[in-house]
Amino acid sequence: LTAASVKAAYEAGRAGKQAYALGPPPPAETLDVLPDTNAPAPPTWVRWDFDGAAQRSNTCRGEITLHGWWRWQVCEDRTTPPDPGKWLYRKVPSGDGRGERFYAFDAARAPRKDLKPDKGLSWYEREFRLPADWAGRRIELEIDAISGRSAVYINRRQVARLPAANAGATIDITPYVRQGVTNGITVRTKGLVGNLSLRSLPKGARLGRHHIVTSVRQRRVNVDGRVLTDQPAGLRVTAEISADAGGKQSLLRFPTADIVDGSAALMAPLPEEAKLWSLEHPNLYWYRLTLADGAGKQIDQTLPRRFGFREFWIEKDRFILNGTPVQLYGHSHPHFITTAETGVPGFANYMIQRWKDAGLNATYNWNYGRSLQAVFDAADEIGFLFVPKMLPSPASGSGQTDEYLAGYRKLLHRSIDKYRDHPSIVAWMVNPGGSHVWDFCPAKMDDSFRPEDLGFTKSLVERLRQSREEVRRVDPDRLGFHHSSGNEGPVHSSMAYMTFDVDLRERANWPKAWSRTRHKPVLVCEWGLPMGSAWYARTAAARRRYPHHNAIPLYTQYAAMYFGSDAYSWEDDGVLDRLSKPGAWGAFHTCSSVLRLKERFATENIRAWRTYGISFFFHAEVPTFFTGETPKLDLGIDPRIRGAVPDYIPAHISAVWQSAEGFSTLGRTVQALLAPVLAYIGGPGGEFTNTDHSFFPGETVRKALIVINDTPRQVAITGEWTAQDAGAVLARGTLRGSVAAGARAIEAFPIEFLLPAGAKARREVVIRATWRADSGGAQTTQFAVEILPRKQPVPKKGRDVVLFDPHASAAAMLKQASVAYRDADDNLLDDGETLLVIGRRALAAKTDVAKLAAARLDQAVRRGMNVLVFEQAPAEWEGTVMGLRLRETSTRIAFSRAAGHPALVGIHDADLHHWRGDSDLVEAYPEPP
Repeated sequence: LTAASVKAAYEAGRAGKQAYALGPPPPAETLDVLPDTNAPAPPTWVRWDFDGAAQRSNTCRGEITLHGWWRWQVCEDRTTPPDPGKWLYRKVPSGDGRGERFYAFDAARAPRKDLKPDKGLSWYEREFRLPADWAGRRIELEIDAISGRSAVYINRRQVARLPAANAGATIDITPYVRQGVTNGITVRTKGLVGNLSLRSLPKGARLGRHHIVTSVRQRRVNVDGRVLTDQPAGLRVTAEISADAGGKQSLLRFPTADIVDGSAALMAPLPEEAKLWSLEHPNLYWYRLTLADGAGKQIDQTLPRRFGFREFWIEKDRFILNGTPVQLYGHSHPHFITTAETGVPGFANYMIQRWKDAGLNATYNWNYGRSLQAVFDAADEIGFLFVPKMLPSPASGSGQTDEYLAGYRKLLHRSIDKYRDHPSIVAWMVNPGGSHVWDFCPAKMDDSFRPEDLGFTKSLVERLRQSREEVRRVDPDRLGFHHSSGNEGPVHSSMAYMTFDVDLRERANWPKAWSRTRHKPVLVCEWGLPMGSAWYARTAAARRRYPHHNAIPLYTQYAAMYFGSDAYSWEDDGVLDRLSKPGAWGAFHTCSSVLRLKERFATENIRAWRTYGISFFFHAEVPTFFTGETPKLDLGIDPRIRGAVPDYIPAHISAVWQSAEGFSTLGRTVQALLAPVLAYIGGPGGEFTNTDHSFFPGETVRKALIVINDTPRQVAITGEWTAQDAGAVLARGTLRGSVAAGARAIEAFPIEFLLPAGAKARREVVIRATWRADSGGAQTTQFAVEILPRKQPVPKKGRDVVLFDPHASAAAMLKQASVAYRDADDNLLDDGETLLVIGRRALAAKTDVAKLAAARLDQAVRRGMNVLVFEQAPAEWEGTVMGLRLRETSTRIAFSRAAGHPALVGIHDADLHHWRGDSDLVEAYPEPP
């Protein structure tokens, strides 16, 4: 939106004209009335009767879907009516934005595969007859979702024009339809992509929008309902909750309420026998409202609506569901918004259940542009949390006016009201795209940074707050927070796309600064292991896109960073051929190096982040958790059900099925890591990410069994631990205690023992903890430490050792090792027997490097001088020393590349990873610039 378009809408509103809140107004049209034409009668396989169509009713209301086969043809332009000789037939709802999944058919039911129905405007048309018992009622056309700027005609007369940005519409068509005869509906649109239905309700006083809210904390249930009438005097509203849709198993009848300012507010205590809706027990109920006159005569009654008793809120750093802390472990890329199969019976249920089987409990999805009723119904029934993304806020533009915001609120009301009673929807994700530079800077997660502190984020914050307030005004009983907007709002949210530049330990400790304040919950909206595009060469194309066949894959190179040179032998000979072809995204997930490295990243990241107590959503990773066959959808069912039934599912669209019957190796790893109760051996004293594993004889090893309890109940932990050397038990201890619901036991189960003092050779000691949660089965976790024998140096005659050590860091080490040396002078001419030792930090300062250059270091190296370089800090200069550049890296894993070298005698690759303690060369957790 531009300031000019906002101003134009504002001026139109002031002039009394129709002001379109979002987007420019539609162009002028002359088709207010369509010409009468003799359209061909539909073939016998096209059914427009309501026998067998999805419908429901009571004595006051009725609702019937208009789904099934409609007439269809391409719309040449907005001012040309449909041609009666060009009608084909197409399913409604339909359309996926790609021109796929749905065909147009001729009267002989032959598909026209040459047409791409979703690529432009189309005409849709069908006929219907009103049920006899609808006589005398108000008749509405309910359009749940429609694509683009559209026009709706009833019996050839235009009854509504919808702007491009819309959330569907409810259209009063009472003046345009006739009882006892055939009526026609014609729609010009880019796509009838959502549910469509006819509704009947009383013409006079009637019930409007309504919703139910549970307060677990106050043990109270509230029902609010609008009453549409000009004469509310004497009218009363009541409500009833039952355990069945028919209302035969009544649970609660609310006291009668008067109508105040067009609404009725009903309140009652939460019944003791009411079962709460939760992830473990998704109990569901039904409620209905009744409008009666002063004599108690029923005037209107809503159709039953399903809901669950539950409350979701925030307490400082934690999400709370019904009084129990809950973390959100989710999927951020579910594709429901572009998947036409969501309405096919069982589709959404299967997908969500398999995600839950994998250990996930939440997802988010765009909440407009498609009908997602079947998806949210499945989540309600299975026990799965949703955080739908809302329509982009009008605050994305500038110069908002009252008229402008009123239009946006209207869209919000429609987007929220139709799904508001789903217990699975626990919050709204408002105005996504609020990213700024400090989103996931770890040092700034401690509440020390306010987004409004920087000029370029100040206006962004104002827009975010305004959009959050708008959503809160519509639904004050739910949380509203932002996607990847850092410290703005009630949740610290981020797209934490850390690549291979960030070492595993740094990734694990990403929330460390936040954990010192815990001022609000953290939700990682998108995250990868790492994300797919990080695995490719950093060309401009690869940085902008997901993996594609033009990018250079670096799978084995990255795997070698963590597994050594063995990674280069993991792939078969055909891997490069597979990766060089279009569709390489699928091949990416079959590479052994990718899968093994993802498992390692998942193991270290997931358990650390769960221990810190943050929530996270995988992005584009979840489909790779599954393997095997997927269910075969019955696409031949009667399309007059609620939801869309596609004609076919393209084989090349891998995003359709995001789960399958089996788990991949990665999926099994993630499933185990997301177990409701997880235990692993971590560091002592609260430093659970500490993985010190190299010790000298006689030292004390201190570890702890870290226990994560993400169940809604306290669990008792029992078991024992042992420390074994080649099967011989060196030490043992018991594990006994309890962990509260939603808590982490970080120091409650210490493990401590003394290593033998007389070890003469390298030995491995395995710490093994066997534990049970409550009466469950035994589980085992282990951690290995190495005993490195202390060897007394034996002085011997060798090379002439020259030391360049401006910080005196290496001198003491050489003396302790009984190595004789002399300090470097101004000339490093090599005689073939000299070893130059460069001490720690010696190459950081430009002046020290200049001294080596003046002593002709490079010339000496070219003549064969041997040089031993200790660890170096990042340099303050540019250039090379001995042909090498100094670059800061956070990698904590190294590998020996010269086996048998005298400087590496006795050092194994296992000694070169997860070094003890924090960095003492550079600051472990530096402040950002």
